[in-house]
Amino acid sequence: MVADVSEVIGAALALSVSDRETLVHRVSVSLDRDSKAQGGAVAAAWDDEIASRVNEICSGQVQGIPWEQVKAAADQVAAVAR
Repeated sequence: MVADVSEVIGAALALSVSDRETLVHRVSVSLDRDSKAQGGAVAAAWDDEIASRVNEICSGQVQGIPWEQVKAAADQVAAVAR
């Protein structure tokens, strides 16, 4: 029987911290292996995305956000989540 993704997530969240760490590691390794099996397609896609974003910043199409603003916004979200 193949479980639904939400069932797998629910079961994963019920695991101990150590078991969840093991699960995350094994899934991560499998994703890396799959990416390499695809001839680095995932890595190439990320390289393209990064180059595109750098070009947008360098051309003035988009502006960066100062770290202080990003951190403040993240801190607000974290405070609400608590």
